[in-house]
Amino acid sequence: MCRSDENYIDVVVAVIRKENVVLIARRGPNQSFPGKWEFPGGHVDEGETHQESLTREITEELGMRVLVGESILKFEYDYQRSDGKKHRFFAFWCQVPEGEPSLTVHDEYAWVKIEELPSYDFIEADRQLIKFLM
Repeated sequence: MCRSDENYIDVVVAVIRKENVVLIARRGPNQSFPGKWEFPGGHVDEGETHQESLTREITEELGMRVLVGESILKFEYDYQRSDGKKHRFFAFWCQVPEGEPSLTVHDEYAWVKIEELPSYDFIEADRQLIKFLM
């Protein structure tokens, strides 16, 4: 289980691979940072493992079953919240056995090659992950 730390908000991120491309999604108009691209994922709920959280988040956001693979990167990002908490990101390689996303909170998705990622306008926190993947 995820350990609770009052100074951080834990976030899981899926780098979903299919052949030689990865899945990215654009944040919808009702989300924070609307119009920005991101790797899908979300906050870890109390008592969840990172893998459980990522499975739940991808099902909720994209209507897909995901197979969570190995952890690829852990990093922090400070959104300068009023409560002083920082976000701690945990990125995992993932695969989807079949199907395409059905959008619920995002307004667009794309399967792109890793070398194409810098041409998309990503949320700031994901830029660290893109640098790592490049």
